[in-house]
Amino acid sequence: LAQMISALSMVALRHFPAERTQASAFHCLLSSHLLLWLLHHDFELASAALRQPGLAAILDRNRSFVDRCFELYLSCPAQPMIPAVAALPHPSLQWPQLVAFAQDFDLCPHIVSWTALARMACFVGDCALPQRWQAPDAHGLTRGQLSLLLGWCALESRQGNAWPDGRPTKATGGGGASPSPAS
Repeated sequence: LAQMISALSMVALRHFPAERTQASAFHCLLSSHLLLWLLHHDFELASAALRQPGLAAILDRNRSFVDRCFELYLSCPAQPMIPAVAALPHPSLQWPQLVAFAQDFDLCPHIVSWTALARMACFVGDCALPQRWQAPDAHGLTRGQLSLLLGWCALESRQGNAWPDGRPTKATGGGGASPSPAS
């Protein structure tokens, strides 16, 4: 591992010659390329899983509920409102509206962390401010994107250890039939 990091640091210094040290060049490589690639890979895996017939059927079965939630939270004023997101060509939930939804439905921190929700919103939503692509308030979520985001949250929740009410999962010795929210 140490040799791999050393080799990546040398490559990074060649890729970022303005950086004064291998460490700072490696940091630039991580933040501008490698982490973005890993996060995008995570999103692509979740998207592919949600297109599978069983999971797609679950999302379709709950589409009318998600649509009603989308309309309700879209009608709530976003505070603060981000003009660039409001100017997107389609109705979009802004970050403050998504936060209200997540609080009302106890999505965060019981199912996913706030950090995970912000990361997911950045990959699922439409970015209105490309220079701030890592900021969740620079993105808007359409009705379909909200559904995808909720599906991704459900997939992420399977990585936890137990349900909040104490029902066991495979990780806690209960067979693992039920998904569990992340801790």
